[in-house]
Amino acid sequence: MRVRVPLSWADIPIGQFSAINEYLKKDSSQLDKQIKLISIVCNQDIKTINKIKLKQFKEIIKKFKFLEELNISNKMVKSFWIRGIRYKFRKNLNHFTAEDLIDIMSYGKDGEYKNIHKILAIYCRPEKWQFWLKQKHIERADIFYKRMSVATALPIYVFFSNVLKNLLPHIETYLGKTLNREMKIIVKMTKELSADTGVGSSPLMDLATATPQNGTPS
Repeated sequence: MRVRVPLSWADIPIGQFSAINEYLKKDSSQLDKQIKLISIVCNQDIKTINKIKLKQFKEIIKKFKFLEELNISNKMVKSFWIRGIRYKFRKNLNHFTAEDLIDIMSYGKDGEYKNIHKILAIYCRPEKWQFWLKQKHIERADIFYKRMSVATALPIYVFFSNVLKNLLPHIETYLGKTLNREMKIIVKMTKELSADTGVGSSPLMDLATATPQNGTPS
């Protein structure tokens, strides 16, 4: 039976890496783990893997030695290609919006590597603006999940994770100030609307005028 076997992390896309990482946390026998890993990495269902002859099974397991250690260079590529589109990552955090930073922190709460494709879809964008305008974040994340190599993805992910870890207190302060500024605008608009229509205060206005604590509305 012919089974395509990847030989390094460069052959493993983010989606398979996430599946491997999640499965290895489960409590199961060594044989069950080996069968499941072959199923994930070779894109074959369990029934197909169970039909592989023992000699071929052992040969595949030997080729999977690289999976035992996450030995990936920390050198980041300047750009990468996926399906004819060249992507680059944004090093300057000043180019990120408050929404970008909120999403990154939110995705990071679900566990290490689980949402790496969604986070990288914020960091990385098509080099040509016409592709960037057409491509939504969720579409880019799906492309990365299925086709972006872990060898390319992890150095970028680790770099930004370390940067954000050091900047997190400053980011939270920035987001708090941004939220307060937006709330002040809402208060002003609500008051103007009330004056024009004669409508009284609303729960939204009550929230907007609440006393801020620690830089954010209560």
